[in-house]
Amino acid sequence: MPCLVAPPQLPSGVALAYVEPRYLVTGELTPQCDVHALGVVLLRLVTGMPAFAAKKAAQKAADGSTPWHEVVDASAGGWPMERATEVALLGLKCCDAVETRGPRRRAELLDEALSVLEAATDATPGRTWSSLSASTASDSGGAPSYFLCPILKEVMMDPQIAGDGFTYEAEALKEWLGSGHDTSPMTNLKLPTDELMPNHTLRAAIQEWRHTRPSTFHRYQ
Repeated sequence: MPCLVAPPQLPSGVALAYVEPRYLVTGELTPQCDVHALGVVLLRLVTGMPAFAAKKAAQKAADGSTPWHEVVDASAGGWPMERATEVALLGLKCCDAVETRGPRRRAELLDEALSVLEAATDATPGRTWSSLSASTASDSGGAPSYFLCPILKEVMMDPQIAGDGFTYEAEALKEWLGSGHDTSPMTNLKLPTDELMPNHTLRAAIQEWRHTRPSTFHRYQ
């Protein structure tokens, strides 16, 4: 029997491999879509492979059918194998519909992502993620570094995912694009699209953080 419901149209420039599978059925953007896209980015970062291949290769390594050293991209920053494996396993969790079910679990994954990525960064000479976090702590009220807009270096009010996979304050990125830039502020590579997608998961985490710190919350309203 033919399907009577057409699948939802993907936003311009959004690759199918980054899309959470249930979105293709429901057409509804949810926080799980954000987490799934993060997982794909992490897997690509570790493996250096295209999105679909990255997920397949990492899953084989996690299952024990392929050695991790055959999956990890040696040019991905010189991470120790242990750290690279942790990042890949985190990416697989983010792509797992069961693992990302429920707001509490998604918040836990964000905390885990910060911990794992900072550990990987600290293990690699020349990386400055932790130092950036420390240097901006006084300006951000002690907020986690991933709450900060890469452009403004301030806690985001309206976090949006850009075509480069990074999350920015909406107005800051719109101003960046409006001033004639067509490249990523983070990578300097040409953006595949100027479409933005709300990062619902990160927005919820920031709101929860603000509500637990009343003085900081009022500062960033």
